[in-house]
Amino acid sequence: VMKRSMGTGYSGVDNPLFYLSNVKMLFGDAKQSMDQISHHLEEQQDRLTGADGLSILLEAGAGNSAGFSDEDYTRHGGVQVAESSVEVLKQADIIFKVSEPLLDEVQMLQGTQTLVGFWNMYGTEELLAALRHVPSNVVNLALVPRVSRAQKLDQGLVIGAGVAGLSAIATAHALGCKVLANDVRDAAREQVESMGAQFVAVDAQGIAGEGAGGYATVMGDEFMAAQLATYARVIPDMDVIITTAMIPNRSAPELITAEMVASMRKGSVIIDLAAQTGGNCVYTQQNKAVVSPNGVTVVGETNYPAQMAAQSSEMLGSNFTALLEVLGGGSDFGEESSAIISFIEEHKDELALGVGAAVVLGLGIAVDIPEAEVTHLGYFVLSCLIGHFTVAGVTPALHTPLISVTNAISGIIVVGGMLQLSGPVLSA
Repeated sequence: VMKRSMGTGYSGVDNPLFYLSNVKMLFGDAKQSMDQISHHLEEQQDRLTGADGLSILLEAGAGNSAGFSDEDYTRHGGVQVAESSVEVLKQADIIFKVSEPLLDEVQMLQGTQTLVGFWNMYGTEELLAALRHVPSNVVNLALVPRVSRAQKLDQGLVIGAGVAGLSAIATAHALGCKVLANDVRDAAREQVESMGAQFVAVDAQGIAGEGAGGYATVMGDEFMAAQLATYARVIPDMDVIITTAMIPNRSAPELITAEMVASMRKGSVIIDLAAQTGGNCVYTQQNKAVVSPNGVTVVGETNYPAQMAAQSSEMLGSNFTALLEVLGGGSDFGEESSAIISFIEEHKDELALGVGAAVVLGLGIAVDIPEAEVTHLGYFVLSCLIGHFTVAGVTPALHTPLISVTNAISGIIVVGGMLQLSGPVLSA
């Protein structure tokens, strides 16, 4: 049974099938299901086969297309190999399938069996009608919410927490992955943790890796040795590694050695986003997917936007059009906007103070504000000014992740201000 953890999550759904001590189960699996879960079964083999009353029945050759032979399973003990999927379906108490069950398979189900799998609830009316009339229990995992209780955690490591790295962290975290991340820049720790990931610190005190413009800089031999030792300790537990470590005008540093790749589990994946400048992994080859001797796939694509040509072209075209409009269009290209930008750059502090004073004055004239609330208004104006100078003092390379975090904090502050001024706010 694939689960993330024993936490309840917000759903609070409890299934006694997973907990009753008197449940004895025979796990079976048809051929189509093994492509995605055979790796998980191999890792959990010793734990499963050690339980009383539990054994695994496997169709002969079921894992071949995923790179696993029958011997990879049977050598652990407790696994029996059946000649066909029909034998598995006849004998198993619980049957796992990744793809939707076939109608012939549904008709074979017995009242004491449970079928667990994935299938779409739309466009499969014939299958759904057949499932309604079978005496067995069926569980559609496609309907299980992605909460901590629902699925088992994968682990991922993101090396390099710039804009691309933070985006990778957010995506992996949203998909339920336990994410670890590392960056040589001291400022990256708070950004990584704010995205829900665990920061992996390098044991090298007093060394800062931030260079000009907020980008990473070249580190010394002492730091590099400590960094590689840290990665060697963390990488064996990772299922997915995403590397984004690049240094402007230099080749990408080699951070993942052959020994580190050899320590990873078969079927793990390394996505090297630094492939364009040489790559962070020793096995990286530009625009190729390379499989290491122990079965780890290293992807070295250098032009991901080209794989989504229609979407990329539309987005880039929109950006170009917007830039032309900002710069004056075809008639006054660059003239008016250059003058405005120059003025703002020279008088940005005065403009910020002026806008704040104008807001206070305008509210004072147009609104009858009780004396007790003037203090709150003053706090609001001061917070706007402090926020402006805080963001303005950050290097442009980090504006995107910073703004995403400060927007969330600002929303909390606004709600808090509403509660202070007006009392409890009821949800709509």
